[in-house]
Amino acid sequence: MARQKQPMLKGLIGYAVDQGLVRNEGFRRWHEATSHQARERRMMEAIQQMLDHELTTLNVDAAIPLEVTPEDQRWDLVNNLRESIPYTRNALAHGSTTLTWQVLGTLEVVAEILGQLYPAAATP
Repeated sequence: MARQKQPMLKGLIGYAVDQGLVRNEGFRRWHEATSHQARERRMMEAIQQMLDHELTTLNVDAAIPLEVTPEDQRWDLVNNLRESIPYTRNALAHGSTTLTWQVLGTLEVVAEILGQLYPAAATP
């Protein structure tokens, strides 16, 4: 197979991810997902404590900061984006029979990718 003279979107995104230029930590939705996972884990631990001690109620202090663990951070958003962004781009550029309400989320992802690639331009 002949190499392309100019890399296409999928190759460019893959390169940015592989070089660490675009990382999970650069996305708001990734941070929200890890926090949500930590809250769910805290709740499951409280339920297990209730079962272990045969309690009918248990107060969980929501003021205690969440401890986000590596397990909470296991969602690999950038590798999902590596595969989905070229498909989404092609569907938008060439037309599709699929209707979506996610346009603001798509714009947010693109803005966050650009902010990671060009951090000096992203800060006022």
